[in-house]
Amino acid sequence: MTGTQISDMVTSATIPDGGYVPFVVTSAEPGFSPTANYVYNLGADLLTRVSYSALAAPTAASQIGSAGPSDVQADLDARVVSAALNSPAGAGMVGWQAPQAGSVARNQDEVNKDRPSVMDFIDESQWGFIRDNDYASQDPSLVAAGVNAAFTAGVGYMPSGTYYVDAPLIFKSGLAVAGAGRRKTTIRSEVIGDSTFKTDASCAFWYIGQMSLRGNTLTGVDGNGHAIDLIDNDVAGGAKSPSQGMIYQLEIAGFNGLGRRDSQVSAPSIAACAVIGVNALQNLIRDVYISDCGHGFYFKDCENTRVENCGVDGITKFAALVMSSENTVFLNSTLIDAGDGTPDPNYPATATSLGSGIFCSYQNHGLLVEGSKFKNNYAGNATIQSLFSNNDAFIANWIRADAMTDVTHKGIYALRPTGIVINANIFHPSVTAFTTKSYQTIEVAVEVNNECPSFSIRDNLFGDVAGMNIEYNVKIGGNASARPVQGVIDGNRFGFREGRPSATVVTYDILLQSCSPRAVRISNNTHVAAANVTRTNGVANSGSTLDRMEVGPNSFLAGGGTITNNYNNITEGNLSAVSSSYDPPSLATGASTPIQTTTVTGAALGDVVTASWSANLAGAEIKAYVSASNTVSWYITNTNGTNPLDLSSGTATLRVKRSWAA
Repeated sequence: MTGTQISDMVTSATIPDGGYVPFVVTSAEPGFSPTANYVYNLGADLLTRVSYSALAAPTAASQIGSAGPSDVQADLDARVVSAALNSPAGAGMVGWQAPQAGSVARNQDEVNKDRPSVMDFIDESQWGFIRDNDYASQDPSLVAAGVNAAFTAGVGYMPSGTYYVDAPLIFKSGLAVAGAGRRKTTIRSEVIGDSTFKTDASCAFWYIGQMSLRGNTLTGVDGNGHAIDLIDNDVAGGAKSPSQGMIYQLEIAGFNGLGRRDSQVSAPSIAACAVIGVNALQNLIRDVYISDCGHGFYFKDCENTRVENCGVDGITKFAALVMSSENTVFLNSTLIDAGDGTPDPNYPATATSLGSGIFCSYQNHGLLVEGSKFKNNYAGNATIQSLFSNNDAFIANWIRADAMTDVTHKGIYALRPTGIVINANIFHPSVTAFTTKSYQTIEVAVEVNNECPSFSIRDNLFGDVAGMNIEYNVKIGGNASARPVQGVIDGNRFGFREGRPSATVVTYDILLQSCSPRAVRISNNTHVAAANVTRTNGVANSGSTLDRMEVGPNSFLAGGGTITNNYNNITEGNLSAVSSSYDPPSLATGASTPIQTTTVTGAALGDVVTASWSANLAGAEIKAYVSASNTVSWYITNTNGTNPLDLSSGTATLRVKRSWAA
């Protein structure tokens, strides 16, 4: 039959779908008959024969591309060639069954429908470019149109490859957009002046994950807009949207152009963001790494946004900027290398320039930042800014304000806060010494009389570094002595245990400056000066009106270094107890002993004195008061009715509590 043409053959047998049965034999094949319905021999090779019934079996997938068992080759009742398998209906001819006991036998076409792909919607001329990562040869408009068509149909799986797009990709309610993994599925954005991913109106229950988003790295009008845009496009509708969404396992880099600020501003107006949310509700962002963008995270008027296990590195403006939002949470994230120092002209108008830096909270309610790392604020200013916010909490973070030039550099700057919590953080100063500027760790700033900012600064560790001078670790300060403020500075440790290899000077650990502390407690803090460390002032007051305060007890330990002043222009509220031995005379009813005087250093007129007697007073009373600076007067009166009363000799213990002017 070699060389016989199809037109010369007799054809009669059919397969179940009614078509002819094609198969290949040679003249030496057993059972050869010149009258049978043969397809001509394609040469000397005998093609592998696979029966239709074998392909339809659940184990068929293991037979494809191999010789298969002998019974498959022997089954010649209905043979198919590769052309049938390559046809659009070919997957329906291949059986499939999961290995688990009791699983249902299906065909490959049914299995494929479990996870449809956006590749089914993209022009086939682009397939090879995507799979080969040859994005320079793609037509980005065709790819974007195909992806959007897939999203509209509810298909969000994007297999491995590079998708080059020049128009926004719109995802909708209920859509899960998933790639094959970071750096496996990559979207290269050529979208200029608009966002690469956007949501349509009233978008809820959405997901995007397991891929990389790459911008063109250009700035200004030539650069990309936002990478992911969660801006509510129907603010007037009342329901915050996008909502109930998740961004998971993404890598975002190179978005440095301009993007819109909110739904009311169509023209690009702010530095492009990796993720921007405006009027969005209850969205989760987890395991996302961002680098080389205008902003990292930007949230405005959002509610219940949660960011976990994310990294932000190399950002021009803010690694994270949160404004007018409620219950925003950042957990276990790393935010480093941010801030060019230049204010974005399109931030909301404020009395204080936001500048740029690593983290900024502006007019928020209930923000929590916990278990995170902050480092390398290139702009100076402050690593973390909390401006006019209520109940911001910064807990158990590692914070270093590495201004990379000789400019003012702070760890946390809180302006007129209400209930700010700064607890259990490690403040590790910059390792670079500067010529004119010193490190400033925390500043709580008060500026008006009709407010009373409040704070809790507890259980933090304030470090010191060789050659790096520290102006202050904690400053509570205003611009006038009448500015009220209240709060607690308690349980903190100032200074590392280890000595420094070269000199370090801390001017103030705690400074009250030009304000009116009221209901403020500074107690249970430990000030340590290890080798080569000089702490000039532990607790100091400069130009403040002290009002109903409690200072001390605090510990001051010069462990190889120097503490010049434990207190400067302020004293502990509870002065050290002083004892005085005395043998009272016999007292008639109502009589008192002669007035005794005891020196108590620091005692001042108006201070409160409590006194006790080491022996049984038998109903008599001991009273004490400050009669002059550093002097306490005291006496015992017989008030028990016994006449006379002869008390045993004993010791009077006198404790003085500071009474700040009310």
